Amino acid sequence: GFSGYDVNGVYYSLIEFNLPPISSPVNFAALMLYAQAGKETPVAMSVDRILNSWGWENGDRLWWKDKPQAALVHNIVLPAPTPSRWYFIDITELYLDWMLRPSRNFGLQIRPISNNNAFNSFASSLFDDVTKRPRLLVCFGGGDTASHR
Repeated sequence: GFSGYDVNGVYYSLIEFNLPPISSPVNFAALMLYAQAGKETPVAMSVDRILNSWGWENGDRLWWKDKPQAALVHNIVLPAPTPSRWYFIDITELYLDWMLRPSRNFGLQIRPISNNNAFNSFASSLFDDVTKRPRLLVCFGGGDTASHR
C-alpha cells in the first residue's frame, strides 16, 4: 500500500490485494484496516477504484505526480474511523468485479472528504504488529469466511 500527501496537505491511501482463486459464491467482502491513534484528526472518507497500474515496484516509492487515476465507487461518505479500532469498508461490488475481470484489479484509493491536514492513520502492510496489518475479509454463500493479508 501507499499513503501520501501533496504540498497542500491532501492525504490519500492506496491499497491493492492479490486475490486468491475462489470457487464458492461471495456474499460480502470488506477491507479491514486498523485505525492507529495519533495526533491527527480523524475525518470521513470516500473510496475510489484505481483505474490503472501504479507503475512502481514493491519497496520503492510512489511519487504524487505518478499517482494512478481513480474514480469514485459510490457517492457514499464513510464515517471517520475510531482510533485504536478495526475499521471495515464494504468493497463487495469491487471484489466481485475483480473476480470476474482480474485485469481490472488495481486496488482502491481511500481519500478524506476534507483535508486541511485532517487525515486518518491506518496500520500498513509493513506495520510491526502483524495482527493489525490490513486484511481482506470475504464471506461466502454458506456462511464461511476467509481473511487474507
